[in-house]
Amino acid sequence: MKLSGKTALITGAGSGIGRATAMLFGREGGKVVVADVSSEKGNETVRMLKENGDQGMFLKVDVTKASEIENMVKAVIDRYKRIDILVNNAGFYDRGTVVTTTQEQWDRVIELNLKGVFLCSKMVVPEMKKKGGGVIINVASSSEHLLCSCFALIESSLLNSGA
Repeated sequence: MKLSGKTALITGAGSGIGRATAMLFGREGGKVVVADVSSEKGNETVRMLKENGDQGMFLKVDVTKASEIENMVKAVIDRYKRIDILVNNAGFYDRGTVVTTTQEQWDRVIELNLKGVFLCSKMVVPEMKKKGGGVIINVASSSEHLLCSCFALIESSLLNSGA
């Protein structure tokens, strides 16, 4: 039980990599906090944890909203008195090219994938420091289609401008 006595807060733990991480951390003896925007999916992950005899609690949170993150951190500290591990897993990717991606889609990706990681880390780190430290794991995926399209557009612009 490598995580016995440790509390892990996992964003986006209602499905996919977040859920798999929650299940692994639970098997290793950690107290798992499942944070997700979907109550249905988050509660399902907690049900699965408890079905395996592991500890878990669900918190509904939108990681793009500072007030919700503050409430999440407070709830974890109130219940478990500490946060040893933060897994910034909540994320979004909407396939598209630099031409087909709307500004609204881009803003959503930036809000969730960057601002969410920043806000969660900003609010969890002081709690970790109070207990002597902790671990932050930032989960990212390869968005090669969007990045390649952006780089291709930039390269083409530079070549055509004579730069």
